[in-house]
Amino acid sequence: MALARISAVASSSSQTTFHGCPLPSSPFLVQRVSLATALRRPARHTAQTLCAFGGRKQLSQHQGVNPAPGPLAPIANAPLHYKVPGALLLIWVVLRIAKKLTKRNSGSMGDLESRGLVDDERGRTPGKDPFYDDVMKNMNTVAFEELSKEQIMAARKRRSLERDADLDLSKVELPDNHPWAVKKQVDPQEEELQKARLNIRRGAPLQDLSGNRGFPDDKFKHSAGRAGRHSLQVAAAAKGGKQKFMWEALREATDEEMERDPTVLVMGEDVGHYGGSYKVTYDLYKKYGDMRLLDTPICENGFMGMGIGAAMTGLRPIVEGMNMGFLLLAYNQISNNAGMLHYTSGGQYKVPMVIRGPGGVGRQLGAEHSQRLESYFQSIPGVQLVAVSTTANAKALLKSAIRSDNPIIFFEHVLLYNVKGETHEGDYCQPLERAEMVRSGRDVTILCYSRMRYVVMQAVQELEKQGYDPEVVDLISLKPFDMETISNSVKKTRKVIIVEECMKTGGIGASLSAVINEALFDDLDYQVVRLSSQDVPTAYAYELEAATIVQPEQVIEAVQRVVAGTAVPA
Repeated sequence: MALARISAVASSSSQTTFHGCPLPSSPFLVQRVSLATALRRPARHTAQTLCAFGGRKQLSQHQGVNPAPGPLAPIANAPLHYKVPGALLLIWVVLRIAKKLTKRNSGSMGDLESRGLVDDERGRTPGKDPFYDDVMKNMNTVAFEELSKEQIMAARKRRSLERDADLDLSKVELPDNHPWAVKKQVDPQEEELQKARLNIRRGAPLQDLSGNRGFPDDKFKHSAGRAGRHSLQVAAAAKGGKQKFMWEALREATDEEMERDPTVLVMGEDVGHYGGSYKVTYDLYKKYGDMRLLDTPICENGFMGMGIGAAMTGLRPIVEGMNMGFLLLAYNQISNNAGMLHYTSGGQYKVPMVIRGPGGVGRQLGAEHSQRLESYFQSIPGVQLVAVSTTANAKALLKSAIRSDNPIIFFEHVLLYNVKGETHEGDYCQPLERAEMVRSGRDVTILCYSRMRYVVMQAVQELEKQGYDPEVVDLISLKPFDMETISNSVKKTRKVIIVEECMKTGGIGASLSAVINEALFDDLDYQVVRLSSQDVPTAYAYELEAATIVQPEQVIEAVQRVVAGTAVPA
């Protein structure tokens, strides 16, 4: 008898993973991953949710952790039969935690427990968990429920610092062939870099040894590291504004537009009470209430359609995807509705909406959470694509996107939320279709966008020492391309290098190089060179993740070869 296995992640029941099972008499293995969100689904456990489908009212469940040894051991050890009208259904519900929520990314607001909310499925209660025992001991509190959120967060921070103080990387023994061990033989400051990575995982401010924000490039040359991407100052910083993190600039733009226009609203997972996974809507719920900051179920296809419907009625929704990779679940809504409604309705409907959220590679989030979907959406007619890179253009472009009558996908790189820079004063908006000239030069044109802007500028610092004079253009608009700016630059330098985080096959660079070859072929002295990510899933391991994306050393080599007229390796 065959066994059907269903791996059920956060939104499985909402996304129809369980709908229409064709063989009701066959046994099913249902594996669910528990995730923390501010507002949980009404059904406490997966089996209760399954009861809603097909009249399975007699369905019960087995709740537990993953026993060892072997993946099928639970079935052999404790087979449970569930009687269903007219069929026999075997379900094993395995609850497992994807990873410690305390290790979430530095831009996150923190897990449920740090905000005073406890996930009962994890079974963590006072008296049974060391963290809560430590909290109660230091707070002299009788009951955990009496603690405030501030007390819990302070206790967790203290515990984290104590744990890190006991960490001595010099005592860690690694095999001689281990990548980190090899690096220590070559780079004596690898230990400092590892400590820096540890600080960034905990959300500590990026600082070098002298206390200045950002890492000095001469000390930390591992540009694939999380720190190196933040080390450069914004090339075209706004003047007259205050220093802000990018997430603060995005929050400020959202706040200003919601105050200016009552038709602007925000919807998405955890955008209200929780304040957004990267703080972009932090505290706006208190100001605007639950009618303008809508916490949605974990169902991207559903709330994307809700946003499109709201836009059709004259509202201006900002739909946040908790991660851009999850927007694949809403691809049908974006493609067939958001992008085409204006055309298919003969101009009767407009869809003035912004679809925004974090994406990109570089935070050891694994393959599913490191998606680069720019090229996926580039092929959809009627949708504009914008990729921000600095605090200044993030705020100005988001304000322009909200005011636009077109559906706009607004890409924010997960590694740039904590980049700090100045923003423009007053009600400043930036044209959505314009590229930005980051650096003027004469030798070669380097076209880039989003986080690759910082990778390129790190390479430019070294190229300047070698006497090269590259011109750097931040595309910003990925659809349509700003062909006026691109054309002027190419005609001046007559050489082009495209640097992107997208994969090489079918990426943004592929489309852009085709356009340049078609429109500017006679102005080129050398073939268009593309530096793109490898066509492989993004690994979780730090070294493997770094190996898949473009590094400054590759940019330096490409510039040297293009200027010299020699072949660039594919």
